[in-house]
Amino acid sequence: MYKSDLYISSLLNLDRYVRAMTSQSDKEDQLCYERSARTDLRAWLMLLVGAVFMYGGATVDPRDNCSSSGECAPWLVPLAFFVGAVFGLVGFAQLLANPRRGSRIDPETGTLIWWQNRVGSSEGDSGQIAPARIGAIRIVKQSEGSDEVHLYDLDGNRQFYFDEEVIPHDQERWVKALTDRWPHIEVTIVE
Repeated sequence: MYKSDLYISSLLNLDRYVRAMTSQSDKEDQLCYERSARTDLRAWLMLLVGAVFMYGGATVDPRDNCSSSGECAPWLVPLAFFVGAVFGLVGFAQLLANPRRGSRIDPETGTLIWWQNRVGSSEGDSGQIAPARIGAIRIVKQSEGSDEVHLYDLDGNRQFYFDEEVIPHDQERWVKALTDRWPHIEVTIVE
């Protein structure tokens, strides 16, 4: 084995070592998550796609929008501008309002708190549950799009506003951090 291979191997194992040696406070940090529209790539992509379509709609002459076979569709240019304006406006509105979503364990009460659509001082859509009252977490894997995450209490009631948006993208790691502290929680992963 070459020295460079050993170096790369040690770097790859370092990540596993750090994860294995994390303290309880680091696991609590894994349960604290917040995301805003300004840190979410989707809002920026909507703004960018809107700007590109608006630029195309503003710079292309509708009379010159013809294929090599002579077929013309002058109505596509204003449509592209309109679609771009809608996408750009939605992306800009998200960035301007900057709605926040996330979840955390409240240090004072010990309850799991989650929220969506917090804008300014508004609480948005939120919920909370004592971890001792959590009965199950269900992750439904999707072949396209994001996976679904559902939280159920001990009575089997699904908790409102708790979904994949309020926890990190590494959902299984977040669930493991939660079940390490509260092992009674049943986890179901549906492929």
